[in-house]
Amino acid sequence: MIALTTLHNFVRSVEDIYKPGAEVLIVSDGHVFSDCIGVEDSMVDAYGSKLREMNETLKTAFGDGGRERVRFQGLPEMLKLQRRDIEGENLADRLKLEELKHPIEEIPINEDAEISRRLLMQGFSANTDELRGRIDDKDPAALALYRGFSRFMLEDLQRNTHTEMLSKSKLRKLSSKVAFEMIERNQAYSNMIEMVFPYHLRLSIHAHNNAGPKFGINLMGPNVCATDTLPPQGDAEKSHDLLHVPTPWHGCIVEIAGHEDLYMTKVEKVEEAIEKKEVVGAWVAPTPQKNQVQPKKPIEPASKKTESKKDDKEDGASADQGAPLDAPPVPGAAFFTLTPTAVKA
Repeated sequence: MIALTTLHNFVRSVEDIYKPGAEVLIVSDGHVFSDCIGVEDSMVDAYGSKLREMNETLKTAFGDGGRERVRFQGLPEMLKLQRRDIEGENLADRLKLEELKHPIEEIPINEDAEISRRLLMQGFSANTDELRGRIDDKDPAALALYRGFSRFMLEDLQRNTHTEMLSKSKLRKLSSKVAFEMIERNQAYSNMIEMVFPYHLRLSIHAHNNAGPKFGINLMGPNVCATDTLPPQGDAEKSHDLLHVPTPWHGCIVEIAGHEDLYMTKVEKVEEAIEKKEVVGAWVAPTPQKNQVQPKKPIEPASKKTESKKDDKEDGASADQGAPLDAPPVPGAAFFTLTPTAVKA
């Protein structure tokens, strides 16, 4: 919800200086990689459906007047793949689509998503031998990307229910296979995006030097800090993982008693801190009524919850103006709330 609020606020700020405004199109790569990372296609669909629900709630809260400030597209939509294209004669056979590698064989495969992946790789993939050669020749950029993906996948697969029982050596071997497959698909996906959206400004949640064609952005805003340590020691790190700048799907939100800002970290860091008794806390999953709007930030830090009602009223907007920029709703926003044991004592 914080990330979606950031995007809506951005578009609203554009409207302040350019009346036609702008539109943010979120293109999801969930089905591009889901089978590689041990996530079922049905889970990708469920995640996307929940995001759309949250976006609709924000549209109502911001009083968008029918504007489509933030929209979503997945791989099937980008390929214009309709259900009628899949039914009847086998589309894969008709187009002579090559089979894909599935490093994690236990993952159930959705037919629609699989056809989309095969179309993607058939039409937009790069030369596999060339990529392998660059890695074998220790090309700095290719090798760094390969090692980065391998490290990321090794960490991810250790916690995946389909692979957590494997030995460390098997996990390392599997993570290398997955990394290479993901790099291939990532290149194909990037090629497709460039063709489908040739005139769009491309934003990315990954780190870039911002020379184009992609420009890195911070989805979480200035009041959410990334950290690898709980409770945080000193200033929170700006980015502890340049391959994956902390995002809603690579981490979780943590509220810490006595801290003004919120934190984003990996869930295992929270679990480790609780197990070591460095903090006490719980997972909070509010269940507000449908389209409920609360005049506060998506997850308000404890230190800010004592602000007077007068200040809230002065900072707000009248009903016919829509919600103010800093007053989005909180539909189903879940987070950890923690108290360092030193503070509790």
